[in-house]
Amino acid sequence: MTTTPAWRIVYDDIRRQIDSGELRPGDQLPSTAGLVAQYSNLTPRGALSPGTVRRAVQALQDQGYLTGWPGLGVYVAKR
Repeated sequence: MTTTPAWRIVYDDIRRQIDSGELRPGDQLPSTAGLVAQYSNLTPRGALSPGTVRRAVQALQDQGYLTGWPGLGVYVAKR
């Protein structure tokens, strides 16, 4: 049985929101803490690490879906 890693589920959901237009270019994502709270139901104990969220966000930045600046936030990129 293959289980999808938590970071990939977060990645897939944010990407789905971007692809569907639910998140539009220029929209700001919640803070890391906000995303941790939003996706905390992914683990049995309800605890998702900030590193898991950062990994998903970084993958989306690496692929050009998001852009971010330290201290200013992460935004949906214009594609």
